[in-house]
Amino acid sequence: MLLIKHDKSFHHLYVLIVLLLLMKLAPGFISGVKGATFGCIERERQALLKFKEDLIDDSGLLSTWGSEEEKRDCCKWRGVGCNNRTGHVTHLDLHRENGYLTGKISNSLLELQHLSYLNLSGSDFEGNLFPYFIGSLKNLKYLDLSSIDVIGILSNQLRNLSKLWYLDLSGNYNINFKSLDFLSNFVFLEYLDLSGNNVSQAIDWMQIVNKLPFLKILRLSGCDLSKSSPLSLSFTNSSKSLAVIDLSENYLASSTFNWLSNFSNSLVDLNLMSNWDITSSENLDWLSYLSSLKHLDLSHNNLSQTIDWLQVLNRLPRLHELLLSSCSLSIIGSPSLSLVNSSKSLAIVDFSVNDLSSSIFYWLANFGNSLVDLDLSNNQLQGSIPDAFTNMSSLRTLHLSSNQLQGDLSTFRQMCSLKELYISENILTGELSQLFQDSHGCMESSLEILLLDGNQLHGSVPDITRFTSMIELDLSWNQLNGSLPKRFSQHSELVSLNLNDNQLTGSLTDVTMLSSLRELWIHNNRLDGNVSESIGSLSQLEELNVGGNTLQGVMFEAHFSNLSKLTVLDLTDNSLALKFESNWAPTFQLDHIFLSSCNLGPYFPQWLRNQNNFRKLDISKTRISDTIPNWFWNLSNSNLELLHLSHNNMSGILPDFSSKYSNLRNIDLSFNQFEGPLPLFSSDTTLTLFLSNNKFSGPASFPCNPGSGILGGLDLSNNMLTGWIPDCLMNFTSLGILNLASNNFSGNQLSGVIPITMADLNFLAFLNLSNNHLRGRIPSSTQLQGFNASQFTGNLALCGKPLLQICPGDETNQSPPANDDNRGEEVVADEFMKWFCTAMGIGFSVFFWGVSGALLLKRSWRHAYFRFLDESWDWLYVKVAVRKAQLQREFQRLREHVLA
Repeated sequence: MLLIKHDKSFHHLYVLIVLLLLMKLAPGFISGVKGATFGCIERERQALLKFKEDLIDDSGLLSTWGSEEEKRDCCKWRGVGCNNRTGHVTHLDLHRENGYLTGKISNSLLELQHLSYLNLSGSDFEGNLFPYFIGSLKNLKYLDLSSIDVIGILSNQLRNLSKLWYLDLSGNYNINFKSLDFLSNFVFLEYLDLSGNNVSQAIDWMQIVNKLPFLKILRLSGCDLSKSSPLSLSFTNSSKSLAVIDLSENYLASSTFNWLSNFSNSLVDLNLMSNWDITSSENLDWLSYLSSLKHLDLSHNNLSQTIDWLQVLNRLPRLHELLLSSCSLSIIGSPSLSLVNSSKSLAIVDFSVNDLSSSIFYWLANFGNSLVDLDLSNNQLQGSIPDAFTNMSSLRTLHLSSNQLQGDLSTFRQMCSLKELYISENILTGELSQLFQDSHGCMESSLEILLLDGNQLHGSVPDITRFTSMIELDLSWNQLNGSLPKRFSQHSELVSLNLNDNQLTGSLTDVTMLSSLRELWIHNNRLDGNVSESIGSLSQLEELNVGGNTLQGVMFEAHFSNLSKLTVLDLTDNSLALKFESNWAPTFQLDHIFLSSCNLGPYFPQWLRNQNNFRKLDISKTRISDTIPNWFWNLSNSNLELLHLSHNNMSGILPDFSSKYSNLRNIDLSFNQFEGPLPLFSSDTTLTLFLSNNKFSGPASFPCNPGSGILGGLDLSNNMLTGWIPDCLMNFTSLGILNLASNNFSGNQLSGVIPITMADLNFLAFLNLSNNHLRGRIPSSTQLQGFNASQFTGNLALCGKPLLQICPGDETNQSPPANDDNRGEEVVADEFMKWFCTAMGIGFSVFFWGVSGALLLKRSWRHAYFRFLDESWDWLYVKVAVRKAQLQREFQRLREHVLA
């Protein structure tokens, strides 16, 4: 027994000595481990290199990947992360913000069995098949394959990824989810985004969501979610923390809303925008249960018959953001409502594009202390601007545009927190200077954006630099008169100033204090003085538009001395002369050059020689009497879209437009002295080609080069063309204007018959073939016979309607003299045609002025229209001319019927 005790004591002593030795050595050992480096596993490195081989990396995202010795450690490659202890690759992050990849996803990634994070979002895998093998990477916790352009059908291929807490497959429009059953295995899932995919076949999507106990964020926007919904749902394992739900742009049924009420204690953000099956008869009572809701978006749904919508909103005590734009909302009667449980923190409200009256102000007044951003634009607000706004002490942004508000601007003088005020397209009157001169100092220092365009404000433009924080000011489309301030008093941060379409007079004065300006628009006024050289000091200026005035005087290099950022120059329809030294090279590169009616001549402007980026050039009516130099045609501006050189005295032979300018859409070289053969042009892109009143000679067969045939306007009149009318004109099915008249100088006339294929030009609204040497019968068609006879005169051998000249062989087909009964029928027919044409004219007028009147009265529509017009103005140029010609023809025919 004693021996045993002795052995135990010895053993304890031995253990104690070993422990002491280990403690002595431990710091060095731990230090060595800490300083050790573990490179990546070789087979995983080879897998990543194989993955790289199947990718196209134009952005250099994978430039650090390679087999060179200095790149051997794949854990140091960009986008790759490894476990510090084992060296296994655990993270692969190649999302688009880091670069841009194309190609295909190699299954070599299967070697990365320790991968827990994979993000390839935003790359373009060019319609390749969905990488189903990813379903075998069982350690994945984070998977983002959003917007990668792959195709396929998903059902259960990903069901083994049971450790996922984050899954984003959104934006893959060619993936069809046959079932969402695979999600049932993702019991740890917190984030799910399948937006922008086809989930229409997954009719049990709500049951599946209810099986995700930890889900916090659910995004199923634009998924074509089924209208059918289950009658009963189990919420036994459903999430108790679901905070964000986005079901916008679907076709949801009302049972979906009852499902939402089960998340009343957790739901904070709800987006149901643009659900086309939410109808005006829907009851919004289900919203009342969502007591935790802070953000609600029901925009673009028809709620016109939901008369209790304000009462429901008053039951959401935590509401912070409310978006109800384009819901056909209205208020019946005065909203006297209980506000006991209403929100005390409502900050953002968007009621734009509805049918709300001014009674909505009574409800909004209850949130005066919390409202920060309020949008009431495009409603039916009438009367004076209410004083309720003055009590909204926190309001920073206010949208009241496109209403019928009247009165002056006195209400806004005391809104000291206001930074942005949008009140365009109303009926505001009074002196503009009232707002600027009588404002409190706080508003002068706070207001940054002020849009007052489309009202009836009058008076002169005050000293706008008093508003020291102002960066954007739009006073266009008012009745402002008087002149601009001779000099602005202090430096301004103003970036954009729009004074278009007023009645301002005088000169373009000293703008030195507006040194931050990028956009200066004073188009369509009555400015009749000089342009101050101070304009040249605006070093940040990008767009200068003072066209449509009667400015006078001379502009020199000094006017443009520091405008190195200028891209748009519009001096159209002024009486300005631009006089520069022949060797002047401006520091700017212009995109739009509009100098029509200015004096640039007599020589072709040499300063254009260093302009290589312009897309639109209009130097028509600029008194140039010169040959266009060869360097102009050799400029590297291959993106040229518009070229207007008309009404000058330019001469020379034109180059081949089809090869030099592949994007040239509008060409107007009329009223010059150009000669030689007609220039070739691209029928794939050209919309209008006006070459009239020149000295072009030779055949007119130039348009017959193959192409898409989108030509809409062709004017070759008053030249010296010979030969036949090109039979290929039938290829231009959109042709609306065709003028080949007066090609008869020196006896060189167009000859031959009118091609019968011209009868197929269904959009033709203006045609002139007069004063040529055409012969034969005018082809029969409703289109050609509808033109006035004067458009065929001067062709002595031409016959057939609408000419009175009868074609040979038609005499025998003449009807015998009509008896009295027939005459009566003819009178009735003539009377019918007269009233028919009259009705057509009235109908067209009603349509025309209905649209035009709406554009005149509704500035937002007009703005949207002109934005569209600016993008496709060349197409509309043709169409407007076509409609004008059609109208003239209709009235001409009406006049003939009336005279008959």
